[in-house]
Amino acid sequence: MWHLTRISLEDKAVLTAGTTELLQSTLRNLILITGGVYLIWYYMVFGGGTPSGLYQTFFPITVVILLTCVLSLWLLSKHLLVAEAVWLLGLAISIMLAVYA
Repeated sequence: MWHLTRISLEDKAVLTAGTTELLQSTLRNLILITGGVYLIWYYMVFGGGTPSGLYQTFFPITVVILLTCVLSLWLLSKHLLVAEAVWLLGLAISIMLAVYA
């Protein structure tokens, strides 16, 4: 039990590296799953000849989601918190576009 109070600097570095890797892989999976589910839904809705007005409504949302996913995945290995902030901001913008479309 008292072992936890005497962690050396090397152990802290290993713990930090492991935690960062876990956060990166979790965020990467979350971004890919969210973007993939949206693209599958988009293909199912617009795969069978829907009216063009509906297509024009959802096109900006699709662009925002794709740009958000690509930019977040690109930033993920360099800046974890910036990538998460960009992803959350992109999701918020796409939700606002969907609500007010």
